[in-house]
Amino acid sequence: MREYLVRTVAGRDWPAIPRPRLAETLITAGFECEPVAGSNHLRLRCGDAYITFSIEATGWQISVDGHLDDPDVFVGRITEQVSDAVGQPCEWLPVPADQASP
Repeated sequence: MREYLVRTVAGRDWPAIPRPRLAETLITAGFECEPVAGSNHLRLRCGDAYITFSIEATGWQISVDGHLDDPDVFVGRITEQVSDAVGQPCEWLPVPADQASP
């Protein structure tokens, strides 16, 4: 499993995406993803991978479970969409394996 954090550049915190725009902001064009039931804020199935989004105090945590072509490109596109939705620059960081969720 690979994990990422998307956060604001200025405050290094959680970018508050308006709830009505959550799905349209986090579903990334070109990756053929669809929402599926899950316990987090949003869960997608993208081919053979499941992507989960969770709100953390330090940003949006994105977990990629399974094979996803170019996960860094995927998260980069999400980061651009989040920046547009919240009206401020955001950045993404990989979460080191020793700090990732079990």
